[in-house]
Amino acid sequence: MKSIKGESLPINTVAIVILVIVTLLLITVTFLDKFGDSSSATNDISNQYTKNYFADVTYTTNEFDQTIININVNANKPVDVTHRIPKEVIEELTYENRDEHINSNLDYVILESDPLIAWHVEKPPANITYTINKKLTQNEINNFQTSVKESEKFNFLNYLVYFLIIVIILLVLEPILIKKKNKK
Repeated sequence: MKSIKGESLPINTVAIVILVIVTLLLITVTFLDKFGDSSSATNDISNQYTKNYFADVTYTTNEFDQTIININVNANKPVDVTHRIPKEVIEELTYENRDEHINSNLDYVILESDPLIAWHVEKPPANITYTINKKLTQNEINNFQTSVKESEKFNFLNYLVYFLIIVIILLVLEPILIKKKNKK
């Protein structure tokens, strides 16, 4: 590459320009992946700006004095569903005692032993059903808390963007560091 005056540009400058362009393209792709809806070419404007994440939770008791909890998740993107179980229902939930307290149709993670459990729903709408090995009172049921939020996606493009930003910073700082070293 030649500059306007006919001088050659340093290789660092060319590399920085190329990396900046690639980084901007990757940021654009990541932005479109996160906020664009690739499922259809035409979108309803109301769905573009509102997040429709909710869960309908029902509680029933079976003949074995167990409480069946059914969480119907309705969302338009992958979501994480968390369910806080009151301490009076389960004192402490760990991976060692989880089978004696809860049976679930989907794998769940224990976020806190207090207990707070969560499911990742990749393709909503979905139905999560789990059983607590205890008959619950209405007061206990009223103390359950459910939340649904968009899953945090951290994919390969995110790592690549951060890597390229670090490389650009290093390429920009390299001449400065070399000049300081040569002055000594």
